[in-house]
Amino acid sequence: MPPSSVKRATRVAEAVRAELMDALLRGDLGNPALSGALVSTVRVTDDLSLARVYMRHQVSDLSEAKKKALVRAMAGARTMLRRRVGERVKIKRVPDLQFFWDDGADHALRVESLLAEIEQERRESGNDDE
Repeated sequence: MPPSSVKRATRVAEAVRAELMDALLRGDLGNPALSGALVSTVRVTDDLSLARVYMRHQVSDLSEAKKKALVRAMAGARTMLRRRVGERVKIKRVPDLQFFWDDGADHALRVESLLAEIEQERRESGNDDE
C-alpha cells in the first residue's frame, strides 16, 4: 500500500468530517433529533469507497436508546449527506457513509472514574494507618 493512498484517505476523511459537522451545526438536515450531534471521527478505506462516521453528542450521558436514535437519524439522512459531500469535496467518487456511535469517550470516562475511585480508596486507607 503506497503511503500516498493512506495520506489521501486521511485527507478525504477530514474533508468528509468537516462537511458533516457543517451540516449538523447549521441544522441543514432539518431533524431536531440531531440537535447536539457531533462527528468525532471519520475513517475512510484506502480505496475511498467507504467512510465510517463515528458520532457523539454534546451531552455525554445519553441513554442507549437515544444513542441508537441519533445513529438512525444520521443514517436516514445518508443520501442527502452523500450528495452534499459530493458537491463540496472534490473527489471522483463519494464514499458510502456508515454511521456508528463512538464509544471511545464513554470508555475513557469510565476509566477515569475507576482511577478516581482507586485514588480515593488509597487516600482513605492511608489516613486510617496514621
